[in-house]
Amino acid sequence: MSRKLSIDLSGANALVTGASRGIGRAIAEGLAASGARVVVNYRQNVAAATEVVDTIKAAGGEAWAVQADVGTKRDVETLFRAVREHCEERLDILVNNAGGPGDRHLVGTMPEEVWDRCIDVNLKSVFLCTQAAWDLLPDNSGRVINITSISARSGGPPGGSHYSAAKAGLSNFTRACAKELAPRGITVNAIAPGVIYTDIHKLGTSPEQLAELKERTPLGMVGEATDLVGTTLLLCSADSGFMTGEIIEINGGMLMN
Repeated sequence: MSRKLSIDLSGANALVTGASRGIGRAIAEGLAASGARVVVNYRQNVAAATEVVDTIKAAGGEAWAVQADVGTKRDVETLFRAVREHCEERLDILVNNAGGPGDRHLVGTMPEEVWDRCIDVNLKSVFLCTQAAWDLLPDNSGRVINITSISARSGGPPGGSHYSAAKAGLSNFTRACAKELAPRGITVNAIAPGVIYTDIHKLGTSPEQLAELKERTPLGMVGEATDLVGTTLLLCSADSGFMTGEIIEINGGMLMN
């Protein structure tokens, strides 16, 4: 469970998609540590999602695990029926975190279904969840935070065109929603992580590759999932009420190189 943080979100209802592990888990636990009641969305790993919920409850918080593939409309409808029930028709905070790079293929050989799935998971899911949350977000205090990526600006590595395209689209979708929700006093922002040492890198990045990534980062290290929590909490707070349509880069300075 995340340490006790200074931002008070007591009484707020939050949904974090893709919250059974990695960045999503860290954010869900950070929100709960600050007083929010959290719906922990997961796609497959019920044991991991249950562990997140149990961790939150053991620290005195409230949380529920809800299964849904947020890249599909039917599952999002099921998810939001549960959100409405648990959150009593009010969702103060939506964190669109679910996503991932998928299998790498060069453009010339990428199967269409691989492209489509990556777009669904990383971009369509945010559209579906934001649309479903639209009428649940309270005027003058609602918060939407999208997790994009440094790949949205760098283009990502070879074989990752589908992921970088989806995340670039997400960055502009963030700005579009910020404009549409601004008249209601609801803010929409995004966080763009650099190299964060989650399962993607633990399982798919060699020690040599990891060392090269550290060398490319001015701070000389890769990030941890918890490095995104403080910024997320700030964006959820009343103190960020004049900030909207922003993409906040958290990458140890890698983008400067």
